[in-house]
Amino acid sequence: MLLFFKQHVILQKTITLTFLVLFLTNCNSYQYWRYLPDLPQNERTAFIVSHGWHTGLVIAANNLGTELAFLQNYFSDSLYYEIGWGDQDFYQANKVTSGMALRAALWPTKSVLHVVSLPIEPDKYFSNSLVIPIKLSELAHQQLNLAIAKSFTKNSNGTIVPIKIGIYGTSKFFSSNERFYLTNNCNNWTATKLSSAGVPISSRFSFTATNVINQVKEANKHYQCCRQSL
Repeated sequence: MLLFFKQHVILQKTITLTFLVLFLTNCNSYQYWRYLPDLPQNERTAFIVSHGWHTGLVIAANNLGTELAFLQNYFSDSLYYEIGWGDQDFYQANKVTSGMALRAALWPTKSVLHVVSLPIEPDKYFSNSLVIPIKLSELAHQQLNLAIAKSFTKNSNGTIVPIKIGIYGTSKFFSSNERFYLTNNCNNWTATKLSSAGVPISSRFSFTATNVINQVKEANKHYQCCRQSL
């Protein structure tokens, strides 16, 4: 897991240096929540986890819905699932090279999803990482699940394509149909999926985990249960 963090430090530093001007001129305006719950019992909770330079999403097993139910075919006794996304070679590499980092940052490359089975609550499992809960309506969570599910490559039988054992815990890599490039990295992916769920977050400048986390914190400040608009 430590190697995984070091790998993402290399890649994200490359991205940060290249797009420093964009970060300094980021002036995104706040957007409003969509798909707010109408009743308290229609409220769900998802999680965003930041490992320093890399972010992922954590979904409770009882909130997978029909959209992500296929994950249960590959893992047993899971209370939660962490789902991350990244460059195919870089994400799976045992040893990262500078050439690999530059290629992942500068050219569209193939990508993979990394799914981890969590037997306990995410804040306990990732005790050394930042885990932030986020409230969603039932409809919003369904939209989140659907957006994540669309990232998985499916074969002719309609089933997802596993690749190999993952990099920590009980985990697996799966093929993704999306392309990784400089302005579409793991943090952009996280922000895009949250935006699909109606969370007021922009993926346009979400190159870093810090940016994603800050936007989620701001969104949480404006969240209110059981109102159609703010």
